[in-house]
Amino acid sequence: MRRGSKVTPPVAIIGGGSMGVSIAAVFVGHGISVVVVERDPERRGTLASRVTGAVRHGRLLGRLPERPSVGGLTVTGDFGDIAGVTTVVEAVTEILAEKHAVFDQARAIVVHDAIFVSCTSSFTIASLAGAMPDASTLIGVHFMNPAYLVDAVEVVRGPATSLHTVERITRLLGDIGRTPVFVGDGVGFVTSRLLHQMINDAALIVQEGLADAASVDTIMEAALGHPMGPLRTADLIGIDNLVDSIRAQAAQDRTRFAGPCKLLRDMADSGELGRKSGRGFYEYQER
Repeated sequence: MRRGSKVTPPVAIIGGGSMGVSIAAVFVGHGISVVVVERDPERRGTLASRVTGAVRHGRLLGRLPERPSVGGLTVTGDFGDIAGVTTVVEAVTEILAEKHAVFDQARAIVVHDAIFVSCTSSFTIASLAGAMPDASTLIGVHFMNPAYLVDAVEVVRGPATSLHTVERITRLLGDIGRTPVFVGDGVGFVTSRLLHQMINDAALIVQEGLADAASVDTIMEAALGHPMGPLRTADLIGIDNLVDSIRAQAAQDRTRFAGPCKLLRDMADSGELGRKSGRGFYEYQER
C-alpha cells in the first residue's frame, strides 16, 4: 500500500492460529504484504486458504475494501524470512514464555528500528517488556476477533514505549482502517477484563445447571441488548484460547480473577473448541 509516495513495508505476523489469520486478512485486504511465520506444518498448510477466505468474507460484508489486487502473502516456518520487515506482530498462544521467545527470535533478525506489536489479550505490556533489552519499540495492539470485521482496536503503551513507536503504530493502523482506542496497561486491558470473566461466569451458570447455553445467550441478547451472547462469543473466540487467556489473567492476579471453570477446561481438553472444531456450546456445519 502507498502512503503518499511511500510503500508500506511488509509486516510479519508470528502465529498462524485464528487470530493470526484474521489479522493477516486485514493487512492483505488493505494491500499490505504479510509474512506469516507458523511452525506447525499442518496449520501452515491451510494458512493461505484461510487468509484468502477471510479476505473474501470481509469484502462480501463490506468490511474490507474492494481492490484490484491484494497484498502479497508469504507463509513460512522459518524466522529468517522476516528479515526485511519493519513491524513484527506477535499472535501466539497466551503463554508468557512463548511470547518472550518470539520477540527474542525476531529481534535477532529484523532491522534495528523495527517495532514489536503484541496482540496479547491478557498479559500486561510491562510483563512482556521485562525480557526485552530495549522495550521502547514494544506496544500492545489488541485486535478483536474476527479482526477483519471489527474496526476498533485497543492500543496499550507499556512503561518504556516511546512516542515514536506510538506514532508509527497509529499510522499503520490508519493504513488498515482500524480505529485505535488507547487504554492503560493492566491485566486484560478493558475488553478481556470484562468479557472473559463474563464468559467464565456464563459457562459456570451452565455447569451448575441453572440454564442452558441458549437460554443464557437469549437473556443477554434479548433482555440486555448484547448483539451476541457470551457463549456464542466463546465459540467464536475459541474455547482453548479462552482457557489460556483466563488462566493468564488469574496467574497475574488471583485475588481479582478466577481461573477457567471446569466446564470450559473440560471442553478444551475434549476438543470442543467452538466454531473452528465444529462443536462448542453450539454445533456448526461449517468451520
